[in-house]
Amino acid sequence: MSPEGRRRVEFTFNTRPDILAGRLIGVRIRLGNQLAEIVGTEWYPAEENTKGTYRKVYESEPGTLVATGYRNSVLPLVAAKGGACVLIREIEVRNQEGKLETVKGPGRVGEKLGLKKGDARNLSMEDPHDLIFSLVEINR
Repeated sequence: MSPEGRRRVEFTFNTRPDILAGRLIGVRIRLGNQLAEIVGTEWYPAEENTKGTYRKVYESEPGTLVATGYRNSVLPLVAAKGGACVLIREIEVRNQEGKLETVKGPGRVGEKLGLKKGDARNLSMEDPHDLIFSLVEINR
């Protein structure tokens, strides 16, 4: 089907975290020449993000992917409305041989997305028909 014939999907990050967690399932993030599809999420209310290492996600605009350090891992958190967030727990990526690779656990997901502690990137919609996003660095 041509792009003109496909229905444009409306997507917003400025919503409650429980709704955003469900909407992120099936979203794909471009990683160079590969696409990572989000298959597992978990949401957290704003009250859990007001202190310490999670404060950065609390202060971020909805749609910002914040890499927060936790023990020896980097957690990929997507800012939602009002300081709440969604943790990306699991993704699927096709490797160069075409085989589907499942990446489980937020630390492994953060590593696969190329995140380092303290990173903040916008999830920028690249294709509104197929829900493909790019990670765009934020200059702070």
